[in-house]
Amino acid sequence: MASFLGFPVGGLLALSIVGAIDTTAAALVGGALTGAVLGAAQSLGSPALPRRRWIAATAAGLSIGLAIGSTVVGFDTSLGALAAQGAICGAVIGVVQAFVLA
Repeated sequence: MASFLGFPVGGLLALSIVGAIDTTAAALVGGALTGAVLGAAQSLGSPALPRRRWIAATAAGLSIGLAIGSTVVGFDTSLGALAAQGAICGAVIGVVQAFVLA
Protein backbone atom coordinates (compact mmCIF):
# COMPACT_ATOMS: atom_id res chain seq x y z
CA MET A 1 0.00 0.00 0.00
CA ALA A 2 2.88 2.36 0.76
CA SER A 3 4.26 1.93 -2.76
CA PHE A 4 0.81 2.57 -4.20
CA LEU A 5 0.81 5.97 -2.48
CA GLY A 6 4.51 6.72 -2.91
CA PHE A 7 4.59 6.52 -6.70
CA PRO A 8 2.03 9.25 -7.50
CA VAL A 9 3.25 11.58 -4.74
CA GLY A 10 6.86 11.18 -5.88
CA GLY A 11 5.86 11.57 -9.50
CA LEU A 12 4.01 14.80 -8.80
CA LEU A 13 7.00 16.14 -6.88
CA ALA A 14 9.31 15.28 -9.78
CA LEU A 15 6.92 16.80 -12.31
CA SER A 16 6.69 20.03 -10.34
CA ILE A 17 10.49 20.33 -10.04
CA VAL A 18 11.81 18.75 -13.24
CA GLY A 19 8.88 18.97 -15.62
CA ALA A 20 8.53 16.46 -18.42
CA ILE A 21 10.92 13.51 -18.49
CA ASP A 22 12.15 14.08 -22.02
CA THR A 23 15.93 13.93 -21.57
CA THR A 24 18.27 11.53 -19.80
CA ALA A 25 19.24 14.26 -17.32
CA ALA A 26 15.58 14.90 -16.48
CA ALA A 27 15.07 11.16 -16.02
CA LEU A 28 18.01 10.95 -13.61
CA VAL A 29 16.74 13.82 -11.46
CA GLY A 30 13.06 12.92 -11.72
CA GLY A 31 13.80 9.28 -10.93
CA ALA A 32 15.86 10.25 -7.89
CA LEU A 33 13.10 12.49 -6.53
CA THR A 34 10.37 9.94 -7.15
CA GLY A 35 12.55 7.14 -5.78
CA ALA A 36 13.28 9.05 -2.59
CA VAL A 37 9.59 9.57 -1.90
CA LEU A 38 8.81 5.97 -2.83
CA GLY A 39 11.59 4.63 -0.60
CA ALA A 40 10.42 6.80 2.28
CA ALA A 41 6.86 5.55 1.88
CA GLN A 42 8.04 1.93 1.75
CA SER A 43 10.24 2.34 4.80
CA LEU A 44 7.36 3.87 6.75
CA GLY A 45 5.20 0.93 5.72
CA SER A 46 7.82 -1.54 6.93
CA PRO A 47 9.62 -0.31 10.05
CA ALA A 48 12.09 -3.22 9.89
CA LEU A 49 13.79 -1.69 6.83
CA PRO A 50 16.95 0.37 7.39
CA ARG A 51 15.24 3.66 6.55
CA ARG A 52 18.10 5.85 5.26
CA ARG A 53 19.79 3.14 3.22
CA TRP A 54 16.45 2.00 1.79
CA ILE A 55 15.51 5.52 0.70
CA ALA A 56 18.94 6.07 -0.85
CA ALA A 57 18.86 2.71 -2.65
CA THR A 58 15.36 3.27 -4.00
CA ALA A 59 16.25 6.78 -5.19
CA ALA A 60 19.43 5.53 -6.90
CA GLY A 61 17.67 2.54 -8.44
CA LEU A 62 14.77 4.52 -9.85
CA SER A 63 17.09 7.27 -11.06
CA ILE A 64 19.30 4.84 -12.98
CA GLY A 65 16.40 2.65 -14.10
CA LEU A 66 14.35 5.55 -15.42
CA ALA A 67 17.33 7.07 -17.19
CA ILE A 68 18.11 3.76 -18.92
CA GLY A 69 14.49 2.82 -19.60
CA SER A 70 13.34 6.15 -20.98
CA THR A 71 16.45 6.51 -23.13
CA VAL A 72 16.05 2.98 -24.52
CA VAL A 73 12.49 3.72 -25.68
CA GLY A 74 13.35 7.19 -26.95
CA PHE A 75 11.16 8.88 -24.32
CA ASP A 76 8.06 7.38 -25.96
CA THR A 77 4.95 7.10 -23.78
CA SER A 78 3.05 4.39 -25.64
CA LEU A 79 1.78 1.47 -23.59
CA GLY A 80 4.59 -0.80 -24.77
CA ALA A 81 7.25 1.84 -24.08
CA LEU A 82 5.92 2.45 -20.58
CA ALA A 83 5.84 -1.30 -19.91
CA ALA A 84 9.47 -1.59 -21.04
CA GLN A 85 10.46 1.36 -18.84
CA GLY A 86 8.64 -0.19 -15.89
CA ALA A 87 10.39 -3.52 -16.37
CA ILE A 88 13.80 -1.87 -16.57
CA CYS A 89 13.13 0.37 -13.56
CA GLY A 90 11.80 -2.54 -11.54
CA ALA A 91 14.83 -4.68 -12.33
CA VAL A 92 17.31 -1.97 -11.39
CA ILE A 93 15.46 -1.03 -8.20
CA GLY A 94 15.22 -4.69 -7.21
CA VAL A 95 18.93 -5.26 -7.62
CA VAL A 96 19.89 -2.14 -5.68
CA GLN A 97 17.39 -2.82 -2.88
CA ALA A 98 18.65 -6.41 -2.64
CA PHE A 99 22.05 -5.06 -1.59
CA VAL A 100 20.39 -3.22 1.29
CA LEU A 101 18.69 -6.41 2.45
CA ALA A 102 21.80 -8.56 2.09
